[in-house]
Amino acid sequence: MFDRGDKSSKLDRFLVCPNFFNKWSLATVMGLPRLYSDHCPIILNTAAHDFGPSPFKFFTSWLDKPDFVHMVLQWYSSFMFHRPPDLAFATKLRWIKGKIKSWAVVQRSAAVTLLASSKLELNYIEAVADSRILSQREIDRRLECKRVIVEIECANLLDIK
Repeated sequence: MFDRGDKSSKLDRFLVCPNFFNKWSLATVMGLPRLYSDHCPIILNTAAHDFGPSPFKFFTSWLDKPDFVHMVLQWYSSFMFHRPPDLAFATKLRWIKGKIKSWAVVQRSAAVTLLASSKLELNYIEAVADSRILSQREIDRRLECKRVIVEIECANLLDIK
């Protein structure tokens, strides 16, 4: 996609030798959308890995979510358990962890849905740009889709650190 955002050309390709799939029969190739440059990144995966379930983690990006801290404080104050203080505190933390996990599933699902729809719309706009010059509205939508994608991916990057 050119800087003006109104045209693109297909320059990105992937080549392998004939014996490649004999050696790596499970290999897959996936072309990613053009988000940050005028080329499509290409991913070559030669094996599938399963590392099992992931443990509970607290992600930094959650602190940027509106009302997250307020929700946790509300959950903390609403849980009552009349036992010895150490047992009550441990039980309360387990209960809050469960609430956060449930909340995180909903948040993650919403982010994945928004990211997917933004990428889909961006791909559509870029496909249109392959055949004609984009209108100003389409250019604006393309920029908005990119903004949403970058915002979600930046939040994901915060979680990796």
